[in-house]
Amino acid sequence: MAILKRLLIASMACSTAWRLQASQDSESEELKEVLIRLSGKRLRRDRPPSAEMLLSGLFVWLQMFDFLLSIDFDITKVISTNATLGKIMEKRKILV
Repeated sequence: MAILKRLLIASMACSTAWRLQASQDSESEELKEVLIRLSGKRLRRDRPPSAEMLLSGLFVWLQMFDFLLSIDFDITKVISTNATLGKIMEKRKILV
């Protein structure tokens, strides 16, 4: 049953990426740009985004969404955590 559930989720994610890839409306184009940035992959100017690239970005998006739902989301907490991370990174630069 667990394998079946995972297969269903993977199938739904793939069909979402394929549908998004085929869409040409402005909302879909904006979402494609976001998913491309989240995927961390480079897109050549002369080529449309691949389904693999959109699926990779969708995976990151879903992980972030799940994380934000699992915590008591407060933008001040996110800003504070980001500032702490910045301080840690600055200390690391000094040590390196």
